[in-house]
Amino acid sequence: MAGFTFDQKIFQKKFVQADGLKNKAKSTVVQCDSICPISTKNASIYKGYSALELLADTLHNIFGEVLSDKKADKNDLKKMLIQQLEYNDDPVLRSVFIELIESIYFDESNDSKALSAALLRYSPASKQKDFGKFVFEVLLDQETRNKFGSAVRDETNPLDDMINNAYNRMNVLQRLSLKGEYSRLFEKEFRVLFTVMNKDFRAALDNRTDFMDEMEFLLSYYLFVYLSRVFLRLDADLYAKPGKGVKETYPLFKCAKEGVSADRECVTNGWRRVEKKTQKIFNHMIVLNMLNCHKNDSAYLSYSELYDLYESQPEEREKMDEALDYIINQYTVVHAAYSTDILGEYVDFSKLDKPSGMDPVARFREKVIYLYNCISLQLDSKEQRRNVAGYVTKNYGYILKMRFVKPWGQLGQMMMITNEDLLTMISICQRTSVRMIPERGIQISDLFEEFDLRGLCMDGKTKQFVTDYLIQINLIDSKCDSEEAQYVKRIQ
Repeated sequence: MAGFTFDQKIFQKKFVQADGLKNKAKSTVVQCDSICPISTKNASIYKGYSALELLADTLHNIFGEVLSDKKADKNDLKKMLIQQLEYNDDPVLRSVFIELIESIYFDESNDSKALSAALLRYSPASKQKDFGKFVFEVLLDQETRNKFGSAVRDETNPLDDMINNAYNRMNVLQRLSLKGEYSRLFEKEFRVLFTVMNKDFRAALDNRTDFMDEMEFLLSYYLFVYLSRVFLRLDADLYAKPGKGVKETYPLFKCAKEGVSADRECVTNGWRRVEKKTQKIFNHMIVLNMLNCHKNDSAYLSYSELYDLYESQPEEREKMDEALDYIINQYTVVHAAYSTDILGEYVDFSKLDKPSGMDPVARFREKVIYLYNCISLQLDSKEQRRNVAGYVTKNYGYILKMRFVKPWGQLGQMMMITNEDLLTMISICQRTSVRMIPERGIQISDLFEEFDLRGLCMDGKTKQFVTDYLIQINLIDSKCDSEEAQYVKRIQ
Protein backbone atom coordinates (compact mmCIF):
# COMPACT_ATOMS: atom_id res chain seq x y z
CA MET A 1 0.00 0.00 0.00
CA ALA A 2 1.18 3.50 -0.80
CA GLY A 3 2.28 5.84 1.96
CA PHE A 4 0.57 8.96 3.27
CA THR A 5 1.41 12.50 2.18
CA PHE A 6 -0.04 15.75 3.50
CA ASP A 7 1.12 19.25 2.57
CA GLN A 8 0.01 22.10 4.86
CA LYS A 9 0.84 24.68 2.18
CA ILE A 10 -1.46 22.89 -0.26
CA PHE A 11 -4.19 22.83 2.40
CA GLN A 12 -3.84 26.56 3.01
CA LYS A 13 -3.81 27.35 -0.70
CA LYS A 14 -6.80 25.15 -1.41
CA PHE A 15 -9.07 25.89 1.55
CA VAL A 16 -8.08 29.20 3.16
CA GLN A 17 -9.01 32.54 1.60
CA ALA A 18 -8.79 36.11 2.86
CA ASP A 19 -12.07 35.91 4.74
CA GLY A 20 -11.44 32.51 6.25
CA LEU A 21 -11.59 28.80 5.55
CA LYS A 22 -13.86 27.70 2.69
CA ASN A 23 -15.42 24.32 2.05
CA LYS A 24 -13.92 23.17 -1.25
CA ALA A 25 -15.07 19.96 -2.86
CA LYS A 26 -13.39 20.60 -6.21
CA SER A 27 -9.64 20.83 -6.62
CA THR A 28 -8.36 24.38 -7.10
CA VAL A 29 -4.66 23.65 -6.79
CA VAL A 30 -2.59 22.50 -9.75
CA GLN A 31 -2.09 18.71 -9.77
CA CYS A 32 -4.38 18.18 -6.79
CA ASP A 33 -7.03 15.56 -7.44
CA SER A 34 -10.74 15.48 -6.69
CA ILE A 35 -13.31 12.68 -6.55
CA CYS A 36 -15.59 13.98 -9.31
CA PRO A 37 -16.82 17.23 -10.91
CA ILE A 38 -18.93 19.54 -8.81
CA SER A 39 -20.59 22.94 -8.98
CA THR A 40 -21.93 24.92 -6.03
CA LYS A 41 -23.10 27.99 -7.98
CA ASN A 42 -26.75 27.08 -8.45
CA ALA A 43 -29.14 24.14 -8.37
CA SER A 44 -29.60 23.72 -12.11
CA ILE A 45 -26.19 24.05 -13.76
CA TYR A 46 -26.22 20.32 -14.66
CA LYS A 47 -29.87 20.36 -15.75
CA GLY A 48 -30.46 19.20 -19.31
CA TYR A 49 -27.02 17.67 -19.80
CA SER A 50 -27.35 14.99 -22.45
CA ALA A 51 -25.52 11.78 -23.29
CA LEU A 52 -24.57 13.29 -26.66
CA GLU A 53 -22.96 16.28 -24.94
CA LEU A 54 -21.09 13.89 -22.66
CA LEU A 55 -19.78 12.07 -25.75
CA ALA A 56 -18.69 15.38 -27.32
CA ASP A 57 -16.99 16.59 -24.12
CA THR A 58 -15.16 13.27 -23.87
CA LEU A 59 -13.99 13.57 -27.48
CA HIS A 60 -12.58 17.02 -26.75
CA ASN A 61 -10.32 15.42 -24.14
CA ILE A 62 -9.44 12.48 -26.40
CA PHE A 63 -8.07 14.93 -28.97
CA GLY A 64 -6.91 17.51 -26.42
CA GLU A 65 -8.64 20.42 -28.13
CA VAL A 66 -11.93 22.25 -28.28
CA LEU A 67 -13.47 25.20 -30.10
CA SER A 68 -12.15 28.42 -28.61
CA ASP A 69 -14.39 31.23 -27.43
CA LYS A 70 -13.91 32.69 -30.89
CA LYS A 71 -16.92 31.19 -32.66
CA ALA A 72 -16.37 29.70 -36.08
CA ASP A 73 -18.10 31.87 -38.66
CA LYS A 74 -20.42 29.94 -40.98
CA ASN A 75 -19.42 31.85 -44.08
CA ASP A 76 -15.72 31.44 -43.33
CA LEU A 77 -16.24 27.70 -42.91
CA LYS A 78 -18.08 27.49 -46.22
CA LYS A 79 -15.33 29.46 -47.92
CA MET A 80 -12.70 27.08 -46.60
CA LEU A 81 -14.73 24.10 -47.79
CA ILE A 82 -15.25 25.51 -51.29
CA GLN A 83 -11.55 26.22 -51.61
CA GLN A 84 -10.88 22.50 -51.17
CA LEU A 85 -13.28 21.47 -53.95
CA GLU A 86 -12.25 21.07 -57.56
CA TYR A 87 -15.34 21.99 -59.52
CA ASN A 88 -13.61 23.68 -62.49
CA ASP A 89 -15.46 26.96 -61.91
CA ASP A 90 -18.74 25.26 -62.72
CA PRO A 91 -21.39 27.41 -60.96
CA VAL A 92 -23.94 24.59 -61.03
CA LEU A 93 -21.54 22.17 -59.36
CA ARG A 94 -20.58 24.86 -56.86
CA SER A 95 -24.22 25.50 -56.03
CA VAL A 96 -24.94 21.78 -55.63
CA PHE A 97 -21.99 21.40 -53.29
CA ILE A 98 -23.03 24.38 -51.15
CA GLU A 99 -26.55 22.99 -50.94
CA LEU A 100 -25.10 19.62 -49.92
CA ILE A 101 -22.98 20.93 -47.07
CA GLU A 102 -25.88 23.15 -45.96
CA SER A 103 -28.17 20.15 -45.67
CA ILE A 104 -25.59 17.88 -44.04
CA TYR A 105 -23.60 20.11 -41.74
CA PHE A 106 -25.68 23.17 -40.89
CA ASP A 107 -29.11 23.67 -39.40
CA GLU A 108 -31.35 26.73 -39.38
CA SER A 109 -29.45 28.31 -36.52
CA ASN A 110 -26.24 28.04 -38.55
CA ASP A 111 -24.66 25.63 -36.09
CA SER A 112 -22.71 22.68 -37.38
CA LYS A 113 -24.60 19.40 -37.05
CA ALA A 114 -22.66 16.58 -35.47
CA LEU A 115 -23.59 13.74 -37.77
CA SER A 116 -20.34 11.89 -37.16
CA ALA A 117 -17.83 11.54 -34.35
CA ALA A 118 -15.31 13.35 -36.53
CA LEU A 119 -17.53 16.42 -36.48
CA LEU A 120 -18.83 16.01 -32.94
CA ARG A 121 -15.35 16.84 -31.69
CA TYR A 122 -15.87 20.35 -33.11
CA SER A 123 -19.02 21.04 -31.14
CA PRO A 124 -18.65 23.74 -28.46
CA ALA A 125 -17.81 22.66 -24.94
CA SER A 126 -20.90 22.27 -22.76
CA LYS A 127 -21.47 24.07 -19.46
CA GLN A 128 -20.87 20.68 -17.84
CA LYS A 129 -17.63 20.05 -19.76
CA ASP A 130 -15.82 18.82 -16.62
CA PHE A 131 -17.66 15.52 -16.97
CA GLY A 132 -15.88 14.85 -20.27
CA LYS A 133 -12.56 15.36 -18.50
CA PHE A 134 -13.76 13.16 -15.64
CA VAL A 135 -14.76 10.31 -17.98
CA PHE A 136 -11.45 10.64 -19.83
CA GLU A 137 -9.32 10.55 -16.66
CA VAL A 138 -11.27 8.10 -14.50
CA LEU A 139 -13.34 5.74 -16.65
CA LEU A 140 -11.19 5.30 -19.77
CA ASP A 141 -7.91 3.40 -19.60
CA GLN A 142 -5.06 4.27 -21.96
CA GLU A 143 -5.83 1.48 -24.42
CA THR A 144 -9.42 2.69 -24.73
CA ARG A 145 -8.33 6.32 -25.19
CA ASN A 146 -5.99 5.33 -28.03
CA LYS A 147 -8.65 3.16 -29.68
CA PHE A 148 -11.26 5.91 -29.34
CA GLY A 149 -9.05 8.42 -31.13
CA SER A 150 -8.17 5.94 -33.87
CA ALA A 151 -11.83 4.99 -34.41
CA VAL A 152 -12.82 8.62 -34.90
CA ARG A 153 -9.95 9.30 -37.30
CA ASP A 154 -10.70 6.16 -39.31
CA GLU A 155 -14.42 6.92 -39.44
CA THR A 156 -14.11 10.07 -41.48
CA ASN A 157 -15.43 10.37 -45.02
CA PRO A 158 -14.23 12.87 -47.67
CA LEU A 159 -16.67 15.54 -46.50
CA ASP A 160 -15.62 15.06 -42.87
CA ASP A 161 -11.99 15.37 -43.95
CA MET A 162 -12.81 18.67 -45.62
CA ILE A 163 -14.52 19.90 -42.45
CA ASN A 164 -11.49 18.81 -40.39
CA ASN A 165 -9.15 20.71 -42.70
CA ALA A 166 -11.39 23.78 -42.67
CA TYR A 167 -11.54 23.99 -38.88
CA ASN A 168 -7.78 23.53 -38.59
CA ARG A 169 -7.13 26.30 -41.13
CA MET A 170 -9.54 28.68 -39.41
CA ASN A 171 -7.48 28.64 -36.20
CA VAL A 172 -10.56 28.33 -33.96
CA LEU A 173 -9.29 25.43 -31.84
CA GLN A 174 -7.53 25.72 -28.50
CA ARG A 175 -5.50 23.12 -26.65
CA LEU A 176 -6.90 21.64 -23.47
CA SER A 177 -4.88 21.09 -20.35
CA LEU A 178 -4.50 17.35 -19.89
CA LYS A 179 -3.06 17.62 -16.38
CA GLY A 180 -4.74 15.13 -14.12
CA GLU A 181 -7.54 16.50 -11.95
CA TYR A 182 -9.65 13.47 -10.98
CA SER A 183 -8.72 10.19 -9.31
CA ARG A 184 -10.31 6.79 -9.39
CA LEU A 185 -11.84 6.09 -6.03
CA PHE A 186 -12.13 2.50 -4.80
CA GLU A 187 -10.02 1.26 -7.71
CA LYS A 188 -9.28 -2.04 -5.98
CA GLU A 189 -12.91 -2.60 -4.98
CA PHE A 190 -14.22 -1.66 -8.44
CA ARG A 191 -11.45 -3.44 -10.34
CA VAL A 192 -13.85 -5.80 -12.15
CA LEU A 193 -16.13 -2.94 -13.11
CA PHE A 194 -13.26 -0.89 -14.57
CA THR A 195 -12.00 -3.91 -16.53
CA VAL A 196 -15.41 -4.84 -17.93
CA MET A 197 -16.40 -1.28 -18.85
CA ASN A 198 -13.24 -0.75 -20.88
CA LYS A 199 -13.73 -4.08 -22.68
CA ASP A 200 -17.22 -2.83 -23.54
CA PHE A 201 -15.92 0.54 -24.73
CA ARG A 202 -13.45 -1.16 -27.05
CA ALA A 203 -16.10 -3.59 -28.33
CA ALA A 204 -18.31 -0.61 -29.20
CA LEU A 205 -15.42 1.13 -30.97
CA ASP A 206 -14.96 -1.99 -33.11
CA ASN A 207 -18.53 -1.56 -34.36
CA ARG A 208 -17.90 0.54 -37.45
CA THR A 209 -21.60 0.86 -38.31
CA ASP A 210 -22.88 2.17 -34.99
CA PHE A 211 -20.08 2.99 -32.60
CA MET A 212 -21.26 6.56 -31.92
CA ASP A 213 -24.66 5.41 -30.61
CA GLU A 214 -23.10 2.59 -28.59
CA MET A 215 -20.48 4.88 -27.05
CA GLU A 216 -23.13 7.47 -26.23
CA PHE A 217 -25.06 4.76 -24.38
CA LEU A 218 -22.03 3.23 -22.63
CA LEU A 219 -20.48 6.51 -21.47
CA SER A 220 -23.73 7.68 -19.88
CA TYR A 221 -24.39 4.22 -18.44
CA TYR A 222 -21.00 3.72 -16.80
CA LEU A 223 -20.93 7.30 -15.53
CA PHE A 224 -24.23 6.53 -13.80
CA VAL A 225 -23.06 3.20 -12.39
CA TYR A 226 -19.67 4.47 -11.17
CA LEU A 227 -21.05 7.59 -9.47
CA SER A 228 -23.91 5.60 -7.91
CA ARG A 229 -21.48 3.05 -6.48
CA VAL A 230 -19.16 5.75 -5.16
CA PHE A 231 -22.03 7.61 -3.48
CA LEU A 232 -23.35 4.41 -1.92
CA ARG A 233 -19.98 3.25 -0.69
CA LEU A 234 -18.66 6.50 0.79
CA ASP A 235 -21.05 6.51 3.74
CA ALA A 236 -20.36 2.87 4.58
CA ASP A 237 -16.66 3.45 4.01
CA LEU A 238 -16.52 6.26 6.57
CA TYR A 239 -17.85 3.99 9.32
CA ALA A 240 -16.02 0.85 8.18
CA LYS A 241 -13.97 -0.95 10.79
CA PRO A 242 -10.33 -1.35 9.81
CA GLY A 243 -9.58 -4.65 8.16
CA LYS A 244 -13.20 -5.76 7.91
CA GLY A 245 -14.12 -4.11 4.62
CA VAL A 246 -17.53 -3.00 3.40
CA LYS A 247 -20.34 -5.30 2.33
CA GLU A 248 -21.48 -4.21 -1.13
CA THR A 249 -25.14 -4.28 -2.12
CA TYR A 250 -25.95 -2.73 -5.46
CA PRO A 251 -29.13 -0.90 -6.47
CA LEU A 252 -31.55 -2.63 -8.81
CA PHE A 253 -32.90 -1.68 -12.23
CA LYS A 254 -36.31 -2.43 -13.66
CA CYS A 255 -37.31 -2.61 -17.31
CA ALA A 256 -38.99 0.50 -18.66
CA LYS A 257 -42.28 -1.21 -19.53
CA GLU A 258 -42.37 -3.53 -16.53
CA GLY A 259 -45.12 -3.02 -13.96
CA VAL A 260 -43.94 -3.04 -10.35
CA SER A 261 -45.53 -2.90 -6.90
CA ALA A 262 -44.43 -0.82 -3.93
CA ASP A 263 -42.91 -3.81 -2.11
CA ARG A 264 -40.60 -4.79 -4.99
CA GLU A 265 -36.88 -4.75 -4.22
CA CYS A 266 -36.21 -2.58 -7.27
CA VAL A 267 -38.35 0.07 -5.53
CA THR A 268 -36.87 -0.16 -2.04
CA ASN A 269 -33.32 -0.84 -3.20
CA GLY A 270 -33.19 1.28 -6.31
CA TRP A 271 -33.13 5.00 -7.01
CA ARG A 272 -34.46 5.92 -3.55
CA ARG A 273 -31.34 4.51 -1.97
CA VAL A 274 -28.96 6.23 -4.40
CA GLU A 275 -30.77 9.57 -4.15
CA LYS A 276 -30.56 9.51 -0.36
CA LYS A 277 -26.77 9.13 -0.52
CA THR A 278 -26.37 12.08 -2.90
CA GLN A 279 -27.42 14.32 0.00
CA LYS A 280 -24.11 13.60 1.72
CA ILE A 281 -21.71 13.66 -1.22
CA PHE A 282 -20.65 17.30 -0.70
CA ASN A 283 -19.63 16.57 2.91
CA HIS A 284 -17.61 13.50 1.89
CA MET A 285 -15.84 15.31 -0.92
CA ILE A 286 -14.73 18.10 1.41
CA VAL A 287 -13.35 15.66 4.00
CA LEU A 288 -11.50 13.50 1.50
CA ASN A 289 -10.04 16.48 -0.33
CA MET A 290 -8.77 17.82 2.99
CA LEU A 291 -7.17 14.50 3.85
CA ASN A 292 -5.60 14.22 0.38
CA CYS A 293 -3.80 17.56 0.18
CA HIS A 294 -0.75 16.74 -1.94
CA LYS A 295 0.54 17.14 -5.49
CA ASN A 296 -0.20 13.65 -6.67
CA ASP A 297 2.91 12.38 -4.89
CA SER A 298 0.75 9.87 -3.10
CA ALA A 299 -2.39 7.92 -3.93
CA TYR A 300 -5.79 9.54 -3.42
CA LEU A 301 -6.99 7.54 -0.42
CA SER A 302 -10.54 6.66 0.60
CA TYR A 303 -11.62 6.38 4.24
CA SER A 304 -11.06 2.63 4.43
CA GLU A 305 -7.67 2.97 2.73
CA LEU A 306 -6.67 5.58 5.32
CA TYR A 307 -7.84 3.28 8.12
CA ASP A 308 -6.02 0.27 6.68
CA LEU A 309 -2.84 2.29 6.13
CA TYR A 310 -2.90 3.56 9.70
CA GLU A 311 -3.42 0.05 11.07
CA SER A 312 -0.95 -1.80 8.84
CA GLN A 313 1.92 0.72 8.80
CA PRO A 314 2.69 2.02 12.31
CA GLU A 315 5.54 4.12 10.92
CA GLU A 316 2.94 6.27 9.12
CA ARG A 317 0.83 6.96 12.20
CA GLU A 318 2.61 10.00 13.58
CA LYS A 319 2.34 12.07 10.41
CA MET A 320 -1.23 10.88 9.78
CA ASP A 321 -2.24 11.96 13.31
CA GLU A 322 -0.45 15.28 12.87
CA ALA A 323 -2.22 15.95 9.56
CA LEU A 324 -5.65 15.09 10.93
CA ASP A 325 -5.13 17.11 14.11
CA TYR A 326 -3.95 20.07 12.00
CA ILE A 327 -7.08 19.94 9.80
CA ILE A 328 -9.44 19.67 12.78
CA ASN A 329 -7.69 22.58 14.53
CA GLN A 330 -7.85 24.74 11.40
CA TYR A 331 -11.53 23.98 10.97
CA THR A 332 -12.77 24.21 14.56
CA VAL A 333 -10.35 26.67 16.21
CA VAL A 334 -8.22 28.82 13.89
CA HIS A 335 -11.02 29.51 11.44
CA ALA A 336 -13.99 28.85 13.71
CA ALA A 337 -15.53 32.32 13.37
CA TYR A 338 -18.30 31.30 11.01
CA SER A 339 -21.51 33.24 11.31
CA THR A 340 -24.84 31.48 11.50
CA ASP A 341 -28.25 32.84 10.58
CA ILE A 342 -28.20 34.74 13.89
CA LEU A 343 -25.92 37.77 13.95
CA GLY A 344 -22.95 37.32 16.26
CA GLU A 345 -23.58 33.63 16.85
CA TYR A 346 -20.98 31.07 15.80
CA VAL A 347 -20.97 27.37 15.10
CA ASP A 348 -20.72 25.52 18.39
CA PHE A 349 -18.47 22.55 17.68
CA SER A 350 -18.42 21.70 21.40
CA LYS A 351 -21.83 20.04 21.05
CA LEU A 352 -20.14 17.23 19.13
CA ASP A 353 -18.54 14.35 20.99
CA LYS A 354 -14.77 14.47 20.62
CA PRO A 355 -12.71 11.32 20.00
CA SER A 356 -12.04 9.57 23.29
CA GLY A 357 -10.78 6.09 22.39
CA MET A 358 -7.48 4.94 23.86
CA ASP A 359 -6.58 2.48 21.13
CA PRO A 360 -4.69 4.50 18.45
CA VAL A 361 -6.31 2.70 15.51
CA ALA A 362 -9.83 3.20 16.83
CA ARG A 363 -9.04 6.79 17.86
CA PHE A 364 -7.81 7.70 14.37
CA ARG A 365 -11.07 6.40 12.93
CA GLU A 366 -13.01 8.41 15.51
CA LYS A 367 -11.12 11.58 14.54
CA VAL A 368 -11.96 11.15 10.86
CA ILE A 369 -15.66 10.71 11.76
CA TYR A 370 -15.42 13.74 14.07
CA LEU A 371 -14.05 15.86 11.20
CA TYR A 372 -16.93 14.69 9.01
CA ASN A 373 -19.42 15.61 11.76
CA CYS A 374 -17.82 19.06 12.18
CA ILE A 375 -18.15 19.76 8.48
CA SER A 376 -21.74 18.50 8.45
CA LEU A 377 -22.61 20.72 11.43
CA GLN A 378 -20.98 23.75 9.85
CA LEU A 379 -22.76 23.20 6.52
CA ASP A 380 -26.08 22.98 8.36
CA SER A 381 -25.46 26.09 10.44
CA LYS A 382 -26.37 28.73 7.89
CA GLU A 383 -29.07 28.90 5.24
CA GLN A 384 -26.57 29.85 2.53
CA ARG A 385 -24.44 26.79 3.28
CA ARG A 386 -27.49 24.53 3.40
CA ASN A 387 -28.46 25.91 0.02
CA VAL A 388 -25.00 25.16 -1.42
CA ALA A 389 -25.13 21.58 -0.17
CA GLY A 390 -28.62 21.32 -1.67
CA TYR A 391 -27.33 22.62 -5.01
CA VAL A 392 -24.78 19.81 -5.11
CA THR A 393 -27.43 17.20 -4.36
CA LYS A 394 -29.81 18.50 -7.03
CA ASN A 395 -27.09 18.81 -9.66
CA TYR A 396 -25.93 15.26 -9.15
CA GLY A 397 -29.54 14.23 -9.38
CA TYR A 398 -29.63 15.78 -12.88
CA ILE A 399 -26.48 13.91 -13.93
CA LEU A 400 -27.71 10.58 -12.64
CA LYS A 401 -31.13 11.10 -14.21
CA MET A 402 -29.60 11.79 -17.62
CA ARG A 403 -30.84 8.52 -19.09
CA PHE A 404 -31.58 5.80 -16.55
CA VAL A 405 -33.88 7.38 -13.96
CA LYS A 406 -37.48 8.08 -14.94
CA PRO A 407 -40.75 8.81 -13.13
CA TRP A 408 -43.04 5.84 -12.48
CA GLY A 409 -46.42 7.01 -11.27
CA GLN A 410 -47.09 7.02 -7.54
CA LEU A 411 -43.88 5.12 -6.85
CA GLY A 412 -41.86 8.14 -7.88
CA GLN A 413 -38.65 7.94 -9.85
CA MET A 414 -36.93 4.65 -10.54
CA MET A 415 -33.81 3.24 -12.15
CA MET A 416 -34.85 1.65 -15.42
CA ILE A 417 -33.51 0.55 -18.77
CA THR A 418 -35.40 0.79 -22.06
CA ASN A 419 -35.84 -2.14 -24.42
CA GLU A 420 -33.51 -0.47 -26.92
CA ASP A 421 -30.76 0.05 -24.35
CA LEU A 422 -31.28 -3.48 -23.05
CA LEU A 423 -30.69 -4.94 -26.52
CA THR A 424 -27.61 -2.75 -26.93
CA MET A 425 -26.21 -4.07 -23.66
CA ILE A 426 -26.98 -7.68 -24.65
CA SER A 427 -25.21 -7.19 -27.97
CA ILE A 428 -22.12 -5.78 -26.25
CA CYS A 429 -22.12 -8.60 -23.68
CA GLN A 430 -22.25 -11.15 -26.50
CA ARG A 431 -19.25 -9.54 -28.18
CA THR A 432 -17.10 -9.47 -25.05
CA SER A 433 -18.12 -12.51 -23.00
CA VAL A 434 -16.06 -15.72 -23.03
CA ARG A 435 -19.35 -17.52 -22.36
CA MET A 436 -20.69 -16.67 -25.80
CA ILE A 437 -21.03 -19.66 -28.15
CA PRO A 438 -20.97 -18.29 -31.72
CA GLU A 439 -23.37 -20.82 -33.20
CA ARG A 440 -25.85 -20.80 -30.27
CA GLY A 441 -25.57 -17.51 -28.42
CA ILE A 442 -25.21 -16.93 -24.68
CA GLN A 443 -27.09 -18.83 -22.02
CA ILE A 444 -29.68 -16.66 -20.29
CA SER A 445 -28.25 -17.37 -16.81
CA ASP A 446 -24.78 -16.38 -18.05
CA LEU A 447 -26.21 -13.20 -19.55
CA PHE A 448 -27.63 -12.14 -16.17
CA GLU A 449 -24.21 -12.76 -14.62
CA GLU A 450 -22.69 -10.51 -17.29
CA PHE A 451 -25.28 -7.89 -16.38
CA ASP A 452 -24.26 -8.12 -12.71
CA LEU A 453 -20.60 -7.53 -13.60
CA ARG A 454 -21.71 -4.29 -15.31
CA GLY A 455 -23.89 -3.07 -12.47
CA LEU A 456 -27.11 -3.87 -14.34
CA CYS A 457 -28.52 -5.72 -11.34
CA MET A 458 -32.11 -7.01 -11.32
CA ASP A 459 -34.41 -8.86 -8.98
CA GLY A 460 -35.97 -12.20 -9.93
CA LYS A 461 -39.17 -10.71 -11.36
CA THR A 462 -37.29 -8.29 -13.60
CA LYS A 463 -35.10 -11.14 -14.86
CA GLN A 464 -38.25 -13.08 -15.74
CA PHE A 465 -39.66 -10.02 -17.51
CA VAL A 466 -36.45 -9.76 -19.57
CA THR A 467 -36.61 -13.48 -20.42
CA ASP A 468 -40.25 -13.22 -21.53
CA TYR A 469 -39.45 -10.16 -23.65
CA LEU A 470 -36.55 -11.93 -25.39
CA ILE A 471 -38.82 -14.91 -26.11
CA GLN A 472 -41.44 -12.51 -27.48
CA ILE A 473 -39.01 -10.97 -29.98
CA ASN A 474 -37.66 -14.40 -30.93
CA LEU A 475 -34.21 -14.08 -29.40
CA ILE A 476 -34.85 -17.15 -27.23
CA ASP A 477 -36.37 -20.37 -28.50
CA SER A 478 -39.86 -20.33 -26.96
CA LYS A 479 -39.85 -24.15 -26.78
CA CYS A 480 -37.02 -24.19 -24.22
CA ASP A 481 -38.51 -24.43 -20.73
CA SER A 482 -35.26 -25.18 -18.93
CA GLU A 483 -33.00 -22.23 -18.12
CA GLU A 484 -30.01 -24.40 -18.94
CA ALA A 485 -31.30 -24.78 -22.49
CA GLN A 486 -32.27 -21.15 -23.03
CA TYR A 487 -29.76 -19.34 -25.21
CA VAL A 488 -30.05 -15.73 -26.29
CA LYS A 489 -29.35 -15.63 -30.00
CA ARG A 490 -26.65 -13.38 -31.35
CA ILE A 491 -27.92 -9.88 -32.02
CA GLN A 492 -26.72 -8.86 -35.44
